[in-house]
Amino acid sequence: MTFRIACTAAAVLLAGLFVIMLVSAQSYAGRYGVFSGVGGDFLGRRASPAFLGLAMLLWLLRDHGDVQVQRAVCYSAIAVFGGIAVTGFWAYFDGTASGRVAVIALLDAAAAAVFYWLCPKT
Repeated sequence: MTFRIACTAAAVLLAGLFVIMLVSAQSYAGRYGVFSGVGGDFLGRRASPAFLGLAMLLWLLRDHGDVQVQRAVCYSAIAVFGGIAVTGFWAYFDGTASGRVAVIALLDAAAAAVFYWLCPKT
């Protein structure tokens, strides 16, 4: 997998999450057995631009050849996907969410691992 492919895939995923969180955060949370109510919709709408912003950065920087820029993108993606994985596992183990969130958290951890693997080391 190349840096470009990873950035493109992550950008598409995050853009999709932007739309879902903007339109219906409650239904997204419901897939994981979590009742969020109107507070969840409020927080989802408020957080959704962050997904869009990161998606745009990944999309725009996917062809950037500068090693320092690629390293910064990788570290940021590791923090985002790793953090989402940790909070997903946390929600599963404290009983807030169903086992589905643990599966998604594994995929988030895999995304973080891909960016770690692709991160320029020198």
